[in-house]
Amino acid sequence: MRKLLVAALCLAFWILLTASSPAQPVLAQSGPTFTPTDCADFNLNIGFDPAYPAQCGYITVPEVHQQPDGPQIELAVLILPNPSGGPTAASPFVITQGGPGGATIETYAQKLTVDSPLRQGRDVILFDQRGTGLSKPSLACPELLTLTKEILNLDLTLEESNQRYNQSALACRDRLLSEGINLAAYNSFENATDVDTLRTALGYEQIDLYGVSYGTLLALHTLRDFSSGLRSVVLDAVVPPQVNFITMGPSSINRAFSELFQSCAADKQCNAAYPNLESVFNETMTALNQTPANLIVQDLETNETYPALFDGDAFQSSLFQILYGSQFVPWLPKVIYDAREGNFDFLSSLLGQLYFDRSMNYGMYYSVVCAEDADFTLQDISLEGVRPSIADTEILNDQAMLDLCASWGVPALGPRADEPVVSSVPTLVLSGQYDPITPPAFGAIAAETLTNRYVVVFPTGSHGAATTGKCEDGIIVEFLNNPQRAPNTTCAQEQKMDFFTQGEFIPLPILGRLLNFDSHAVVQVIILTLGLLGMSTALLVWPVLWLVRKLRRRPLAPVPVFATVGRLVGLFTPLPVIAFLVLVLVGGFQLAMENDFMVLFGLPNSYRLAMLLPWLGLGAGILTAAATVYTWARSIRTLGDRIYDTLVVVSSVGVFVILAVWQTFFALFR
Repeated sequence: MRKLLVAALCLAFWILLTASSPAQPVLAQSGPTFTPTDCADFNLNIGFDPAYPAQCGYITVPEVHQQPDGPQIELAVLILPNPSGGPTAASPFVITQGGPGGATIETYAQKLTVDSPLRQGRDVILFDQRGTGLSKPSLACPELLTLTKEILNLDLTLEESNQRYNQSALACRDRLLSEGINLAAYNSFENATDVDTLRTALGYEQIDLYGVSYGTLLALHTLRDFSSGLRSVVLDAVVPPQVNFITMGPSSINRAFSELFQSCAADKQCNAAYPNLESVFNETMTALNQTPANLIVQDLETNETYPALFDGDAFQSSLFQILYGSQFVPWLPKVIYDAREGNFDFLSSLLGQLYFDRSMNYGMYYSVVCAEDADFTLQDISLEGVRPSIADTEILNDQAMLDLCASWGVPALGPRADEPVVSSVPTLVLSGQYDPITPPAFGAIAAETLTNRYVVVFPTGSHGAATTGKCEDGIIVEFLNNPQRAPNTTCAQEQKMDFFTQGEFIPLPILGRLLNFDSHAVVQVIILTLGLLGMSTALLVWPVLWLVRKLRRRPLAPVPVFATVGRLVGLFTPLPVIAFLVLVLVGGFQLAMENDFMVLFGLPNSYRLAMLLPWLGLGAGILTAAATVYTWARSIRTLGDRIYDTLVVVSSVGVFVILAVWQTFFALFR
């Protein structure tokens, strides 16, 4: 299990795509060509605006560019047209994804809607790099997904899980080779040539090239070899070729955790709400290593659920992975404190995406990394000042990486792959202060040999800035509009991390549990629903009984005012509860649609008045219950009436017990 959490998770949390099926290279064709296809064939599960029709297709390139008559492969391309209505820039904005092995099209097709600032005034081109996403052949490794499901609930040492992981990865390698795929052709040099081939195949003189994470390394290789085809370059979460991100991994991870702990300690509200955050983290990690938690994680593609052991090493690894997303960082102090109390709702909601991620094509990942970054020894790894828990884990993982690369069988790219890139092409260098794997120092190193560069560090950012906010996109757009002039970065300089504390939202943990398909939460919802139905029958039964007796002209026995009022109030008891649940569902749905992770914890403060509704229902329920007890004590009404009234009260008790379990009544005061 630990290998899965430490190694597999560390590769692709922020890439949430689907991989294509294996296919062998097609026969050779003359020159680069673009073949359009119906965008429905891409099966993206997103809607394109018919007013701005996208164009989909494949570009055919040699598997080995120096062998143009050899086997050919197909690169999937999606062209998103300029929706602004004004003139379109001559140079399109070409986006390359990270990983290596991550797909580009599905992630950015979902993010780059027609109102995205990055699309206004220009065409945007997304292409899946060779071996990834919708490109053919696919270097996906389903063998690793199978392994994930086998070992999730096993208490394995890191060495044991590393061994199993490498065995499954090599099984994938053997299958890819048997399909006729030349793994040595899936490297950064061939990949960079693909970028320039795409430019010429689509008929552009120059392009504006964007890369994120590994995509920055690819962009730098393209900048080195094909600078004439580049109008500008945007490097986002930078991987400089002269730095081995593997050997620097432990210090990068350690720096990010230090940034989190120190930032919370320096923030008055965060420190008051979550004091001694690092100590709490260490205590929680130690406790989980002694007694792992038992979680249920869901494969979102199949909706199947799996039990998983969650130990301290997994806790550390998952937090490292969550640090990739800047939208998660403000919640991490609360997540750490919740974990100390045994509350893993937030983590459970994300682990399924991490464990069962199908977007990373690991055949591409290892082909690239083993050719470019496996030229190190354990003595090269930077461990000075690194926390022992991080150092010990990463040494074992890096040894496993070296063992795997020794068997992967791809040739090293050599010293040229590690040379700094020297260029005068205008380049925007973006980094995030909380980035756990490509720290701001990497961006500064890459910028040293780029003579026409603008460096921006986002104080609240993490791994990848594009599409994360108006400030980030605005800086990119300003640079693209005029790459020869430094963009205005005032908005970035004014950023300040706002950690979420208890007073900034209304805690309703049931929302997160329901999103995680927690079985106990589902049972509670069923009980609540049945109770509401039982209560609501009074809305029909009591008026009907009264009307029937009136129509029969039977004299009605006098009923004390208290009993009458209790029954009348009981008619309306379910209404505030129903109104409350509707508001909660609407609020939760809105947050989910906006990808606001507050939904995993509760609701915005704007719903605070709605928290009075359960109290209103509880007050009415207590009055109705008291009136029912009163009718039994005084033998008021018929026996049948009293029995039915009691069933209504019992139903209401079930409802209010569930609301109490959900901490609804005290959420208003927290």
